[in-house]
Amino acid sequence: MIQRKTSLAHVLAAVWAASLALGCTQELPDLAGQEGVAAGDSRIFTCVIADAPDSRFSITPAGKTSWEPGDKIMVHGGTNGADRLEVTLSASDISADGKRATFSIGNMGPYNREDAGVKSEYYAQYPAGLVPSGNMYYECCFQGTDAPLMAACNVGNVFRFYNLCGVIAYTVSGSFDKVVFSGNKKETVAFDIYQVRVRDDGSGPSVNYHKPGNGWKTYAELTTIEKAVVADGTTVNYIYLPKGVEFAAGFNFQFFAGDELVKTATTETAVKIDHGKILNLGNINSHLEDYVAPVASDHTSTITGATDLSAAEGPSNCYVVSTPGAYKLPVVCGNNPEKVPGTVFAVEILWETCCNAEAVEANSVITKVDFDGPSNYVFFETPSSLKPGNALIAAKNSSGKILWSWHIWIPQTDITTDSFGVSSKPMMDRNLGALVATEASGTAAPESFGMLYQWGRKDPFVGGGAIGSNSQAGISGTSVSTSGGQMSLAQSVANPTVFATPPSNTDWCTVSDGDYWGDTSEAKSMYDPCPPGYRVPRREEAPGLFGTDLNTSENFNYNSTLGRYTVSNPIMVVPLCGYRETGGGLTHCNDRAIIWNAHHDKDSQYAGYSQYVYYDSSKTPASVSATWSQSKARAGSIRCVLEKDIPFENAPGMPVQGSYTRKVFDSNVVELSGICFSKDKDFIWGVGDEGYLYKISLDMETVTTQWTYEADLEDVTIDPATGNLYFAVEPKRVYRMSSPYTSKTTMFDVEEAANMGNSGMEGISWYKDNMLYIGSQSGATLWKYTVSGTKIWKKQLGILAPQIQEVGGLCYDAEKDWLWVSDSEACKLFVFDGEVTELLAIYDVSFIGNAESVMVDRAKGMVYVGDDGSTSKIYKISFSNL
Repeated sequence: MIQRKTSLAHVLAAVWAASLALGCTQELPDLAGQEGVAAGDSRIFTCVIADAPDSRFSITPAGKTSWEPGDKIMVHGGTNGADRLEVTLSASDISADGKRATFSIGNMGPYNREDAGVKSEYYAQYPAGLVPSGNMYYECCFQGTDAPLMAACNVGNVFRFYNLCGVIAYTVSGSFDKVVFSGNKKETVAFDIYQVRVRDDGSGPSVNYHKPGNGWKTYAELTTIEKAVVADGTTVNYIYLPKGVEFAAGFNFQFFAGDELVKTATTETAVKIDHGKILNLGNINSHLEDYVAPVASDHTSTITGATDLSAAEGPSNCYVVSTPGAYKLPVVCGNNPEKVPGTVFAVEILWETCCNAEAVEANSVITKVDFDGPSNYVFFETPSSLKPGNALIAAKNSSGKILWSWHIWIPQTDITTDSFGVSSKPMMDRNLGALVATEASGTAAPESFGMLYQWGRKDPFVGGGAIGSNSQAGISGTSVSTSGGQMSLAQSVANPTVFATPPSNTDWCTVSDGDYWGDTSEAKSMYDPCPPGYRVPRREEAPGLFGTDLNTSENFNYNSTLGRYTVSNPIMVVPLCGYRETGGGLTHCNDRAIIWNAHHDKDSQYAGYSQYVYYDSSKTPASVSATWSQSKARAGSIRCVLEKDIPFENAPGMPVQGSYTRKVFDSNVVELSGICFSKDKDFIWGVGDEGYLYKISLDMETVTTQWTYEADLEDVTIDPATGNLYFAVEPKRVYRMSSPYTSKTTMFDVEEAANMGNSGMEGISWYKDNMLYIGSQSGATLWKYTVSGTKIWKKQLGILAPQIQEVGGLCYDAEKDWLWVSDSEACKLFVFDGEVTELLAIYDVSFIGNAESVMVDRAKGMVYVGDDGSTSKIYKISFSNL
């Protein structure tokens, strides 16, 4: 860490230091009257608040040594979620002296464990609010340790609670909002997950304190405790410490007013504070020292000859380095060169990883970092021989707060791009942060996994370190702490290594915004995690991934044995690298993967229609893929696409659009959603969303209702040889109607549109050789079917036409062998070749409110477009060279 002039080491007054030197931590006072209750109903228990023989007692900010109404205790027994009960004590449950509380657990099942004579049936924890979800078995587990934690197992009908923490108590006065406590040697002072095993060995409970193993919970060791402080000089503040914390060179307090560090207090005396012990410091005001912030200077970086990583494509949150040397990047917020996050006083490497399970030595990926004041640039150097990996560099202000951070990506092989038949934009051949592309054959290497991202956040989290393992890759530094809770966007920027862990069914972010990754704007977002020239794809830009179930895609192959899947042609290979769950734990390495896009569900905790690849044997046939909305609090992979669009020009000789006229119908035509010529082209057939079939005269002055049926008729087409009509009925059905056009026949269902609802089938057109084209809004999907219901193929039109958003209506022009597609969302008409292998032209129809259908009148040089807005309309657009 590069730190300018600072003065944080102030020794406390002699009295405090002397008390620490003598080890004057006190046992909490004993409690009398801790007898149990007579044996009786085994499901009625007494909770004793302390264990007198062991002198371990509850510690709370209120100085509590007795139960009070409103206290919440979590009791658990069996392995099922139903075998746990949160008990809220009422006054009638508690004894007069407050030492005991009695309650019933009803019919909750026990956990019977026989192990070398050790048996406990039920376990209890306080406070219940810190107990995570999930099966507890014979463990007690807490989300965090800075609290008055207690745990117990039953001995007969009694839960005897053991205090799990040691405590530092103090009072202070001043204009402070929060305090940051830490050891001078950066000792572990807290865990985000704390697991305790309480057992009955026949002579009374014993307690074994330990960190959780990878098989149950991922945990983080924390070196600081940050919390609010009451600074009225009277109210006692408490710092709770897990068992066995020992400060080799003392500890320190930092007091903040808002985000500004204003006072410090430090001791360099060694002390150990065990569980059940309290170190009462009293009022510490006489030991406070003013914090003198370093003065911003014209510090010049000692790293010379640096290449500006932002020179070619502009600034970003991630930079790719492919050759050894010295580099620099501007201190700005993401890709916004005008937005500076603050005044930098220090830069630091937060973590490094080589993306596998091997141990990583510090400064192996990035050897040195520095800061240049006059230019406001961060500088760094790589080793003379590149070490492929990833690193996160942070810039800090004078108080040590992280202002912004940058991901440095050093791949092992060159990054290439391709559309892979799934994307309308060139897409990277690997996940963001992957050192190599996943091979099409052989087992996926952990180096191909890449980084993991909570939806909308700019900073990466390290993924799995080996196929089949849910342990994270070898790292140097702290890459992930799972103690974040729900976070604001600003908090996520200031805490790039903290995984946000919101309550269930909520977003990780307190205020969700679709623009975090650029879903609602044209420009790349300031929080986009991709390197310069790239960005997170929008959902509609990669319809082959985000607009379809991969089971139906070309060349899709799921192989959990090799830890990867393939899709499309040319083959796109994606590792089954797993993801981080909403609690931060790595899961499903080798059999699942999430690929994010920029889309989010408004006012929801979900990011919509990301590709979630998994295996589900319960489905028939077994499913290995789904396009799902995923919780934004999960951390998944990203495949970046090129940022800039390639301008499209109509093919030579295509028609030129001219002026238009329109016909507005009265209430006799309701929601006109589809049009086509009659067999002899002497009138127009029209259908409406409300189930009407209309005959419309060529001058559009006369409309008669031919037939009605209670169905959402979205489009109509005609077999030019027989005059048979075919209807697209949302979401999935095709009807046929023959002369005299008074009854319909069900032909077939497009099952892939079944779950699309109001975004299902919207367009239908006769093709040739007894074929039909059918289109949906969802994913701008086009199917080719025989009239008897055999599917020939399915295509995502967005792969050929990046601008397309949906299929509104279809019309095949047999004379020119062109397929016309109307799009009411993009407000455009698209023209493809007959077999839909090439986009030929795009025409703007933004003057039409809702372009739901299209029909070509070559004889008159007109294209008709139906609008089912507030009033039904038909637009007649002239085209030269039609």
